[in-house]
Amino acid sequence: MKLSQIAKKNKLILKNDHERFHEDPEIKELIITDLMSHAMAQGDCGMLFITIQAHRNVLAVALLKEFAAIVIPYDLAIPENLLLEANKREMPIYSSSLSTYELVGRIYEQLHSKR
Repeated sequence: MKLSQIAKKNKLILKNDHERFHEDPEIKELIITDLMSHAMAQGDCGMLFITIQAHRNVLAVALLKEFAAIVIPYDLAIPENLLLEANKREMPIYSSSLSTYELVGRIYEQLHSKR
């Protein structure tokens, strides 16, 4: 499923200006963790990274592992300096009003439902 489809179906809000890069990667898997060492050890290129952390190390790990995007649940605040740096690095950051549990459950169902 394309990132744009996941964003639309789950009412994810793009918090930075990533749309100008015109990329819409295929998402096949998620990584859900708040430990950056776990994301580095278990993450793979193209994954959607869901975390409650919102600091520069999240962006660094997402770039290192070439994740498709970062999603911050619970409508948690995302620092402006993180959004600005994500723009420079061409990494989309989304926000969701849903809990991590709800968001992951929905996306899992969408990725694994028969079409």
